[in-house]
Amino acid sequence: MPAAAKSVVVTLTDPNGPKGTGVTHWIAYNDVAPGANGVDASATLGRNMTGASQYREPCPPVGDVAHHYLLTVTATDFAPGDLPSGLDFAALQARLAGHTITGSTIVGRYGR
Repeated sequence: MPAAAKSVVVTLTDPNGPKGTGVTHWIAYNDVAPGANGVDASATLGRNMTGASQYREPCPPVGDVAHHYLLTVTATDFAPGDLPSGLDFAALQARLAGHTITGSTIVGRYGR
């Protein structure tokens, strides 16, 4: 993690569902320290596709083609606690503009 990073943001999104409009399964930020081995229980959870502040597991429709799931970790110059609670994906992306230091995404596929 770059020395300038003060916190990280973690998101899990599915760009394939529903009908290609994409959904957010999980957002975690604030108090996610660079170099941590996981997301701390004190992290702020943003709003997922249902509007709830919780993790929502990948669950593409039965028989649909496998969906792509993007797990992204973004290093930011925000101090832990700087971002307000309740952000959805669009609001988070707007806040990150000009504050992202680096990031990385892992893509997985899952179908049922």
